[in-house]
Amino acid sequence: MQYNFDRIIDRRGFSKKWDQPNFTLPAGVEPIPMWIADMDFATPDCVLDALHKRIQQPTFGYFSPGQEYYDAIIHWRKTRFGIQDLTADCIRDENTTVGAAVTAMLLSTQPGDGILVNTPNYNGFTAAIKNAQRRLVKSPLVQDEDGVWRMDFADMERCIQTEKIRCFLFCSPHNPTGRVWTKPELLQLAELCSRYQVLVVADEIWSDFAFKPLEHLSFSQVSDYAHEHSVSVYGPSKTFNLAGLRCGYSVIYNKQLGKEYAQISQMSHYNLPNTFTVEATIAAYRQGADYADQLLSYIRANMVYAKQYIDQQIPMLRCTLPQATYTLWVQFYSTGRSDEENIQRMVSQGVLVNPASDYNGSGYFRMNVACPRSQLQKALDALKRAMV
Repeated sequence: MQYNFDRIIDRRGFSKKWDQPNFTLPAGVEPIPMWIADMDFATPDCVLDALHKRIQQPTFGYFSPGQEYYDAIIHWRKTRFGIQDLTADCIRDENTTVGAAVTAMLLSTQPGDGILVNTPNYNGFTAAIKNAQRRLVKSPLVQDEDGVWRMDFADMERCIQTEKIRCFLFCSPHNPTGRVWTKPELLQLAELCSRYQVLVVADEIWSDFAFKPLEHLSFSQVSDYAHEHSVSVYGPSKTFNLAGLRCGYSVIYNKQLGKEYAQISQMSHYNLPNTFTVEATIAAYRQGADYADQLLSYIRANMVYAKQYIDQQIPMLRCTLPQATYTLWVQFYSTGRSDEENIQRMVSQGVLVNPASDYNGSGYFRMNVACPRSQLQKALDALKRAMV
């Protein structure tokens, strides 16, 4: 089946991205939302068909997901990533990756303790750490001579030692830079965390979006320590545009760690599976592989198109192709203007993006290109007007 990613869908009235702009627009200016990380593409028919079928059963009472649900997750992780050792008893339902991170922080730290993150960092981490009454400890990523973002392991070790770090929130692939970490990097991270007995919370929600020839490698698979001292979080929500269904799950191989994690997670009675979440996950993971492949191809073409446009039409901006995700991390240092002025210029043209300040950074903005090409063209034309 050929999927039509050029189709324009009117999402107004059904979408935070479209209905609740992150900046106030001038009167009469139409929004071009390129910010929050969900897609303007239709969820695949296999998922919609599964939900329609479930609605035909006119009751929605208490239930527990059957083995088919766990088998679908195991199938996806095996066929897409080569994971051979995943079993149902390692999988826990999660309404959000942020909720999973909070549970892991409550398990491994005390109020006031530091939580290590690489900056710029996913903004959900910032809020989660604050709400859990912990402190965000920053270890900035650094760019090498080729512009590739890398972990500064010496700085991370310094932070672990001085701040007595017991929990590291790790984004893999990285949001917002789009970095896919290599096996040597993951091994070095595992060795560092092993040396100081740090629990790694690996947010791998973007794992389906690593672009060839690169491949995502789950942190839990790189070493014995990583396997037994990590909480990895996934979900079909990014890949199949299901964020509103709160489809997520965590993988914990260490049985004692999993037991302790479950005790904390169950205290709120929050992470209980939803009827439609289960049906959507099964359908997506059993029948959605072709959709995912076509989606990545379309998004990569959008990224290449956007980079070429920016390079040729807006040369004061700098855009490098990310290795993963569906967002661009665009630099505007060369404009000579402040972040605030640049963002306001964009807002004046209706272009809504995430400023670097959302991610404990500066000099950049994050632009979501998971949209029909015509919308991307409209956004880039407006971005050009705003910058020149």
